[in-house]
Amino acid sequence: MELDELYLKIVVKNAINEALSSTTEIKADSKDCGQILRMAISSEISAITLYTSLAEMADNPLVKKVLLDVIKEEKTHVAEFESILNDLDPEQKQENINGSKEVEDIKDDL
Repeated sequence: MELDELYLKIVVKNAINEALSSTTEIKADSKDCGQILRMAISSEISAITLYTSLAEMADNPLVKKVLLDVIKEEKTHVAEFESILNDLDPEQKQENINGSKEVEDIKDDL
């Protein structure tokens, strides 16, 4: 087995394990939409990480192009879930604003 194949198997296995373990944290009877959205965001980010690794390894231009397109779609999903989460959780929305301001302050200091 080539090193690239081994790496691919490890990346895929880790991504699947992470997705499965994160979804088990939500109880079947959970009504906490904030928790559900955070888990959905986490799963989308895991998918982005996986597809990015796969795109970097792909030799076939079509496979690479499709993976890069899917990555964009996953990023859109993250934004959609974050938008809903900000509407449902005012504290999260405020902390996002605070975090953005902190980054701007750091950039100003550079």
